[in-house]
Amino acid sequence: MPAAAPPPSSSLSERVRHWLRALRPAAQPLDGRERLRVVLGAGLGLLLTALLSEWLLPHRPGLPWLVAPLGASAVLGGNTLSALVAALSRSA
Repeated sequence: MPAAAPPPSSSLSERVRHWLRALRPAAQPLDGRERLRVVLGAGLGLLLTALLSEWLLPHRPGLPWLVAPLGASAVLGGNTLSALVAALSRSA
């Protein structure tokens, strides 16, 4: 539910703060089981990506730098396919 607009007499900084608060995503109710599922899924995706990267690019010194962006992608978007494509394109 969107917040009510600030009164027209409010200061510019208050109107900007109100506008910025309106940009935040709405809170989603998650129970403990769903949170655990998300954490385990992201962890499994990271583990699979790391193992696949090590198998395709054995003993490369830059490998740890590859895992961080893939982890962020998995957590933010859950894009396993994009993580796999990134890992495979790194070997090409």
